[in-house]
Amino acid sequence: MAYKEKITACTSEEIVANKLFIHLGSHAQFCIENYYYKGFQIDFAVINNYGYIIEYEIKTNLKDIKNDFKKVVKHSMINNGKFVNKFVYVIPYNLVNESINILPKQYGILSYDENFNLKNINNSKIFHKNEVNPVIIHDILLKSYKRYKKIRKEINNG
Repeated sequence: MAYKEKITACTSEEIVANKLFIHLGSHAQFCIENYYYKGFQIDFAVINNYGYIIEYEIKTNLKDIKNDFKKVVKHSMINNGKFVNKFVYVIPYNLVNESINILPKQYGILSYDENFNLKNINNSKIFHKNEVNPVIIHDILLKSYKRYKKIRKEINNG
């Protein structure tokens, strides 16, 4: 499928990531989408002006939310300050009431409605105050540039 065709066939997760970029991009040094960090995939993240990594885990249904807790090592690392600085679930607004008692209180919750408008429900705790390592920033830039080159090639050949 050509890149131009992919644009019109976005999943709700991709639309939410785009809305996060619009909503958070002006307050961040970097926005990161589908990045692997310490062996785990990050749906969306920002590195803010303090050098903190804030992960946004995008979920589309209740089963997806519950399955996330099978990532025991990742959640242990988050809670022990060995992963991202903040962690936020981004969930459909119609699942907020069902999810509020499932999701740990120390995690943030951001909801989105059927038009993908975002609303803050709960702020995330700061798990640690260490700035992101410059080596990680270099890795992010390198991977982002490779992705950009691939997209440019698809557009030019499509």
